[in-house]
Amino acid sequence: MSNYTLQSLATILAGEIVGNGEREVFAEVSSSSSNKFNSGVFVAISGAKFDGHNFILDAIQNGASVVVGEKKEAIKNCDGIIVRDSREAYSKLCALFNGKPTKKMKIVGVTGTNGKTTIHWIVYHILKHLQKKVFRVGTIGYEGPEMFSNDSLTTPDALVLHKLFNEALSHGVEYGVMEVSSHALSQYRVNDVLFDAVIFTNLTRDHLDYHVTMDNYYLAKRKLFELLANNEKQPKVAIINCNDEYGVRLVDYCKSIDLPFISYGENEDATWRISDFFQDFKGSLFTLTIGDKKYSVKTKMIGMHNVYNSVAAIAACCHLGFSIEDVLHALENISVVCGRLEPVGKNDIGVYVDYAHTPDALLHALETLRALNPKKLTVVFGCGGDRDRGKRPQMGEVAAQYADNVVVTSDNPRTEDPNEIIADILENENPEELDIHTPFSSLGLDSLGIIGAQTKLLQYNYILN
Repeated sequence: MSNYTLQSLATILAGEIVGNGEREVFAEVSSSSSNKFNSGVFVAISGAKFDGHNFILDAIQNGASVVVGEKKEAIKNCDGIIVRDSREAYSKLCALFNGKPTKKMKIVGVTGTNGKTTIHWIVYHILKHLQKKVFRVGTIGYEGPEMFSNDSLTTPDALVLHKLFNEALSHGVEYGVMEVSSHALSQYRVNDVLFDAVIFTNLTRDHLDYHVTMDNYYLAKRKLFELLANNEKQPKVAIINCNDEYGVRLVDYCKSIDLPFISYGENEDATWRISDFFQDFKGSLFTLTIGDKKYSVKTKMIGMHNVYNSVAAIAACCHLGFSIEDVLHALENISVVCGRLEPVGKNDIGVYVDYAHTPDALLHALETLRALNPKKLTVVFGCGGDRDRGKRPQMGEVAAQYADNVVVTSDNPRTEDPNEIIADILENENPEELDIHTPFSSLGLDSLGIIGAQTKLLQYNYILN
């Protein structure tokens, strides 16, 4: 790693120097004061629970030589840099100290409420099928040449992210694809990832415990397109689901800033138009129309939502320079994403595992399975604790509408009482229709409740580990 002076870093960060501008700084950065520094940079970030400015002394005692932060009074006795936004500075330093790896590869970013994991998986495997060295990172971990983990945030911390890209680059990776969450965009984690293409899937209710309003949620997602428009790479493209109301807003936004885009969907005005959808238990077929050309597309994945996911991935791969014929051939060989309508049943019983954790995602999953005309459709689901409570009754309504049997169970309650989460899910059910039974009471377990509504059952219990 190269060393810098305090003055050179202040210039890069557009910040104000405190202390000795000629101080040499080792190219190492952390936002954790407990990190063992080697004369590197501690960035003080004000978070929801803790303020890094209160831990500056700890960082210096652990070897930090320079402090970057927003509060001059907290840094006045150190060599440091006062910046407008610490998170923004942190992102810039994470990229800089790792050699700006995304400048040296082609990067696809995927954002939206649903579909991120599936799309990044499809892009990754298409490129692998085309014999390219590619790296992916998202909810189900990261993967690349000599790199693998099934444990990851949807979008990791900026330092982790740039270190991963730098490692991938050392293994000869040419292409990267990643999921980009709204939290990551709000917290500047991907500010210095240089994208070549970005994809917007949709926007439905989720994370309002964090964003508060849908408009704030949309603006967080839109930031990815601002980052694409403002980076130095060419050519670049935004790929947008125009069958979504927020996608329509994004198309208008791209037009207003002259950002090249591809719109996809069933709409007549979509530049990549989907039609003639057919599915069975083996997969899906559909027609993709681009200009005056029509392509027959086959995939092992079921569901119209996976058709949309596939088209977004196809568009991204074509933008990277591959022929649509080669991309479509690769798509036919890609297996279903783990946990995304993943078939796990045997014989004549269809059992599917899906990560659906929003009303819209649950709706798409159940609509897809209902369209296969099963004799009976049973769904087992729950809602996580310490997250958006408003979506819980909506998910209960969707499940009761589309399934014959609904089992509501505990799903990572975190610090919440599982009973209260279940009560939220059942909020819109009519209490007069409840028929409560407690067959497990003699075992000391919580009650099993059954809601009878004509032919539907809504039950809940606990899964004991």
